[in-house]
Amino acid sequence: MEPDKIMNLLPEECKDHFEMLQKVKTKYGWFFNRFALFARPTDGVLVGFGNDDMYYVLIVWDGEGRDLWKPDQNLFD
Repeated sequence: MEPDKIMNLLPEECKDHFEMLQKVKTKYGWFFNRFALFARPTDGVLVGFGNDDMYYVLIVWDGEGRDLWKPDQNLFD
């Protein structure tokens, strides 16, 4: 899914975090090569696929709140 479409579907309080995640770089280039959003009107999950062939649960939200994962840039060298 395109980042601008994901941005439109994310809750307001998660949009800044998603913008930050799109800018994560390593010495080899961008860390995340694509994102997937699984969302309903009240809850959802944003997953990022990294250049290390792993997937990362980046944002989770529901009616009770949200959880944001922030990468430690030192791990991606």
